Amino acid sequence: MKDARAVADEFINSYGFTVQLMEDKPMDTIYKAIREYYRIAQPNDQLVVYFAGHGDVDDELLDDGFIVCNDSKSLEDDPVRNTYIPYNKLQKMLNNIPAKQVLVLLDVCHGGTFDAKAFDKEKREGDFSRISNKNVLQFLKDKLPLRTRKFLSSVGSEPAFDGKAGRHSPFAQFLLQVLREKGSGPMAL
Repeated sequence: MKDARAVADEFINSYGFTVQLMEDKPMDTIYKAIREYYRIAQPNDQLVVYFAGHGDVDDELLDDGFIVCNDSKSLEDDPVRNTYIPYNKLQKMLNNIPAKQVLVLLDVCHGGTFDAKAFDKEKREGDFSRISNKNVLQFLKDKLPLRTRKFLSSVGSEPAFDGKAGRHSPFAQFLLQVLREKGSGPMAL
């Protein structure tokens, strides 16, 4: 909760965003909120969706990742994860929101599987040696004027780093640093 509150405060205080903070909510409440954003979003709006919590993945049968909700059942009681939010369903819902830009930030285990290509071995393997922070930042700057749907994740298909007890996760710490630099530092957008 500490990470979500800090990120929410930064968006409110530094960027003037209207924030809906949803802490430990059941799956249906999260779906209801997404439906509401679909209903109220305008064509020039920007929507940032930040999940900080638990994620899961089924790379055997379902080839999908999941947000674990407050009411999600254990795998023993829910082996096909019907009480979890599947990334592919979440992605479809967010893609249909009429906002100009939607940015999804996933600070959860297996967050990189939000991209379906994470399950395609041929597309997953390749030469990433030329990717740098500068390339990523330029890519984001180029996309800002366009109608875009992007996501950033703390990790690929592996567990996320939790960081030290009582402190922000490494992903949240980096995100807060970037947000606080407001276009002036080396990590600025």
